[in-house]
Amino acid sequence: MSSFHQFMERTKLPLIIVVLIPLLAILYVLFGADLPSYSPGAPTPTAAQPTSQQNTAPASLPQATISLTDASALPQQVAAAQFVPFSLTVQNPSNQSATYQYKISVHCSTGENDVIDVNTLSLTAGASKTIAEQLKFEIATETAQVSFQLPQTGQSLQFTIPRK
Repeated sequence: MSSFHQFMERTKLPLIIVVLIPLLAILYVLFGADLPSYSPGAPTPTAAQPTSQQNTAPASLPQATISLTDASALPQQVAAAQFVPFSLTVQNPSNQSATYQYKISVHCSTGENDVIDVNTLSLTAGASKTIAEQLKFEIATETAQVSFQLPQTGQSLQFTIPRK
């Protein structure tokens, strides 16, 4: 009869416990934490049922001030496989706290369209936060039209990489 120690050596259970479980947890936090959860047996919402998101939304979300942080830092040319960092600043100039939903999408000259970030941003009255992103260019002659949107307020900001 094998001992427990021999069993553990023959199987890859320690590898799974020590490496894969923490790796999966990190991937879940990075990519899946904002996804809605599904639990079997839970009622599915229908169009006639109001969701809690609709009931808790403020009647009027204050307009934000959005800007591209250091536009002069954007390159005038890009190389193939180059990562180009950029950042946007969102400020809540009102006298009340607000939570803004935002979406960052990219339309490339190659015809590719991607959403690179969808998230929420909570700002206290008068506060601002910077959102840092990066974009990878596969082709040196490619250009990208980046669009930052606040769907709740109808505000948006567009800019092109590389800058002209």
